[in-house]
Amino acid sequence: MSLIHKIFKQNLSLLLSRQNYDGLITRMFTEELIITILLTFRLNFSLSDYYFHRVSINFVTLKPALVITTISWLTISLFLSMIFWPNNQLLITIKHYEEMFKTPAMNLLFIQFVIMFMIMEYLSFFFMKETLMYRCPLIDLLAVDLPIQEKKFTTKMRQNLIKIFVIINFITTITYLNMIIIIFTISIRLNYLYLPFYLDNRITMIQFSTCFPSSLLIAMKVISLAFQLCTSGKLFLYYLLFFTYRIKQLYRISWSIIKASFYSSYFAKKRFWFQFFREYIILYGTTVRLNRSVKVALLIIELINKSLVIFGCVCETRRKTNWKM
Repeated sequence: MSLIHKIFKQNLSLLLSRQNYDGLITRMFTEELIITILLTFRLNFSLSDYYFHRVSINFVTLKPALVITTISWLTISLFLSMIFWPNNQLLITIKHYEEMFKTPAMNLLFIQFVIMFMIMEYLSFFFMKETLMYRCPLIDLLAVDLPIQEKKFTTKMRQNLIKIFVIINFITTITYLNMIIIIFTISIRLNYLYLPFYLDNRITMIQFSTCFPSSLLIAMKVISLAFQLCTSGKLFLYYLLFFTYRIKQLYRISWSIIKASFYSSYFAKKRFWFQFFREYIILYGTTVRLNRSVKVALLIIELINKSLVIFGCVCETRRKTNWKM
């Protein structure tokens, strides 16, 4: 928690771009990757342990997985209970939610939540397995390639990249903090909406008592999921920008080769071409390795997007059908 608080405080400051540029890009990547490992990979270890294959499978390492996975599956179980046992006497029912929000498709919304949460669980399991088998390209890139490649950037390229990183950090942190406030406000507001149902004897005392912990559980899950998506998305954007600058660097080398071809000797041309091919092969190899993990994450995002589109279409159809009736 102290690490997350420190990074939050740092992200809200725009003074980071004025610091010494040497190693700053690697440090910013490292901080974001550590948070991503905690929330998405659900593991707790140092990057040096991963680099030297010394990650121990113990309680400390698996503690994030135990906490986050427990919250996730409790939330999934909560939604499944309301879907498959709509008339239970323990939890508030789907009909009450439909009456509360004046919409006839709350069961579809809960099904969508279950699908989305289970897909995200698979994604976390995939990255956890890759990490424990020391085959995670996201960590490999940071541990091996990034510190070396950062030194090859020009000062101007570093300055521009760091400024973009600082702006992204500031915007995402402000957005996430606002999301926390909104989610907790909605959660508290929901508990006030439950009260009329209890006073009118439409829900039992047991159902009313479980409303607050259920709302709190859902709020915790949504907040953790939002944090996970923000950090993972931000890290992916970092990598994308980093590769963009790598391509610019490669373009600069190729342009030097073209200019040198008119004035340089044969051996100078060979040296430039060797440098170009070397950088190109390194960039290509890194991209191929990174694509192994990124393609799974993009597939997960695509599945979630498709399910959201289907959910929206079905909800709109049901709404129009009820309106005509």
